[in-house]
Amino acid sequence: MKNLFRKITTIGVHDQLSASEVRLLTLVNTLLFVIEVYIVVNALLGLSFFSEGGKDLLIFNVFHFVIISTTYLLNYQRKYLLAKLVFCGSALLFVSIYGIYFGERGFAGYFLSMLVFIYFTVFSRKEIKALGVLLVLTTAVFLYTVVYKYENFPMPFGNPSIDFLKMFRLSNMFGFIGLAMAFGFYGFSIVNSTEHKLELEKEKSEELLEHFLQGVNYANRIQTALLGSKEGITRKFADAFILYKPKDIVSGDFYWYHEDERYQVIIAADCTGHGVPGAFMTILGMEFLNDLVRSRNIVRPGELLAELNKKVLAATQNQATDLKINDGMDMTVVTIDKKEQLAYVAGANNPVFCISENKFIKIKGSKYPIGSSQYDEKRFEETKLSLSTTQQFYLFTDGFQDQFGGPDNKKYLTKRFAALLESLYSLSMPEQFVTLDEELNACKKG
Repeated sequence: MKNLFRKITTIGVHDQLSASEVRLLTLVNTLLFVIEVYIVVNALLGLSFFSEGGKDLLIFNVFHFVIISTTYLLNYQRKYLLAKLVFCGSALLFVSIYGIYFGERGFAGYFLSMLVFIYFTVFSRKEIKALGVLLVLTTAVFLYTVVYKYENFPMPFGNPSIDFLKMFRLSNMFGFIGLAMAFGFYGFSIVNSTEHKLELEKEKSEELLEHFLQGVNYANRIQTALLGSKEGITRKFADAFILYKPKDIVSGDFYWYHEDERYQVIIAADCTGHGVPGAFMTILGMEFLNDLVRSRNIVRPGELLAELNKKVLAATQNQATDLKINDGMDMTVVTIDKKEQLAYVAGANNPVFCISENKFIKIKGSKYPIGSSQYDEKRFEETKLSLSTTQQFYLFTDGFQDQFGGPDNKKYLTKRFAALLESLYSLSMPEQFVTLDEELNACKKG
């Protein structure tokens, strides 16, 4: 019985229909099934009271059953709009004749109200014209059966018996309840379907997120390998530290180090963007630096920045497709000449702080970034300093000074950052590292 009901209510359903269209089609078939059961009950009622006014009821219900059942055939043939019109039109005819036959305002009013609700449920926005026609016809039927008819016409089919009327009203009540239950199940199916859809979307999102995080975590391992060991770099100096705390799993900032018999090259760079986009640029930057410094032996900061700028522009400006990407990087470079005891410093849109002979010095560098085609001509100025054992160089990106936090949730800013570094110069590098790390964490916590 359950399988039969399912087959009846899914007549006309096929794979090309959307989930909402399937639910509406199932609703129409379910309402049709409920009405047919109601019609059969009334036909049997008419047969039982055949001589007491039931003859006309029996004839009308048989006629109505045949007409309204054609809805199944039209749905099966995928003539969905015509099926809705036949279904709603025959139901309207059924209500109007019943209202005239028994002359009860309540019956006609209840079922006409239910019909209007059905109209707005089963017809889509694309079928607004059909809905409008049905609403006009329903209004006309309502005015005739509930207002005009009762004041001007006697009942046309005689006077049915009291028992017949009681049974008929009871049948009407169960018919109305049946239609209401069909709408209840329809509403439940929408909620259930929505919850199921949300659950599927959640599972899909979680799966996509898991795959994404796996990819990003693997990218983090690649980036970490390319950056090299922080301890391996700091051991090359008498006193040094690297504070590297990416905002995301992968970073748009990177440090780079090279050393040969004569030179040490230290670089801090901030690529456009954070996370994955910035990480792509870091890989590009490190690969270009490997070529320029380790293969072509370009170690002077000014020349190195100029050549790196050319490479980044060539990689990000595709002349064949007119594709131009204004991404690039801010960078600071310090090259130490061990033989001559000199330091060469240059910056691309980023300064270097230096403490020498107890004086705090800001080496501004050039205002131009590496890459970005918005500048026609770039010059990367180079500063030369004599080395001493008490000198300290600070290479950094904008991560610290752009950090929001504190009681007022304000940016840390470069001026405050410079003052902090100046206050730390008397401490050892490990002690400076701890102080800077604590200050950054405190700023994040607010």
